[in-house]
Amino acid sequence: MSESELGRLRGTRQVYIRHITNSEREILDLLTDFETENEDSVTRLIALKDRIKEKHEKVKNLDQKILVLLEQADLEVELDSIITRDDDLQLTLVKIERNLNKINAGPSIHSLTLSNRENDQSGVQVKLPKLTIKNFNGDIVNWQSFWDQFDSTINHKENISPIDKFNYLTSY
Repeated sequence: MSESELGRLRGTRQVYIRHITNSEREILDLLTDFETENEDSVTRLIALKDRIKEKHEKVKNLDQKILVLLEQADLEVELDSIITRDDDLQLTLVKIERNLNKINAGPSIHSLTLSNRENDQSGVQVKLPKLTIKNFNGDIVNWQSFWDQFDSTINHKENISPIDKFNYLTSY
């Protein structure tokens, strides 16, 4: 194992984690006074969410490189840290989605929603377009990223029926 390579990767990862943490703080501040009618607040929230997801992808790539370089004894501690960090980030993303869903449920700022959804949940099932989600290959290191993507893309959407959610999950 190259200690200098490991140190460099951990240092780079720490910079990204610091940026994610700062963005999370900004999001939590924004959510305390969040107004769904305020276009600037909504735009800022969406931008911060996208920034966090982008940086989180970079952190996950660095995590995988770090895990390869670790000795078995250090692996468990590192994995625990990664899972805890991912869980905390997932909570922040859920808070963002809940606030953005308030916008989708109301008539205001419809142009900022990602799609023109019907909020009618009358039980009508529609054929949903095929989503591109990374396949889970059975490697525990990749589980959290797969679940985060499935959870935010499909599982938390109230206007997708449980059977459609199941069909998406089983198709991967």
